[in-house]
Amino acid sequence: MRALVISLSLLLASCGSMGALKATNGAEGLSLAAYNRVVVQNIEDHASMAVEAAVMPRKINEVAAAKETFAGLIRDEIAKLRVFNQVSRLEVPRKGTLIVSGSINRLEEGTATERLVIGLTGRSELQATLELRDGATKRLLASMDVDESSWIIMGFMGGSQSPESFMASAAEYFAEELRVAKLR
Repeated sequence: MRALVISLSLLLASCGSMGALKATNGAEGLSLAAYNRVVVQNIEDHASMAVEAAVMPRKINEVAAAKETFAGLIRDEIAKLRVFNQVSRLEVPRKGTLIVSGSINRLEEGTATERLVIGLTGRSELQATLELRDGATKRLLASMDVDESSWIIMGFMGGSQSPESFMASAAEYFAEELRVAKLR
């Protein structure tokens, strides 16, 4: 039932996609049963370098805030599910620990007022990659792609969509993917 609610909220929240957690070895049904701890590391900025030099300082600040928000949301959503003994930020990983890291590849804040009134402009967007690594070996276990953007409709739905809402949805979805893999 929880998966249905998450799927419906994602469908109503935005256009785009959130990929499933893909195991790097190509195996179906990644199992995380051996892991008891999760450390959420800093999210990297891959978005700022893709903009023109004139707007780069503003973009660096925008993405810096988003990186902290996204990492915190991921930590909070994983902790909320209570399937791991410990979920933390920036601790030294050890055996039995999963490392969550990733990057923000594109971030567009857009303008809520324009989305609310006009609909076709002010588009917000989030493209990110989340990675899951073994804490002891640093070996990549799985990854997930996030590609979300606001609907090109006006009104409340268009106006309420933002990178923050996309990050919250992605964090919840990612945590649920980890829960399923932990219980395998």
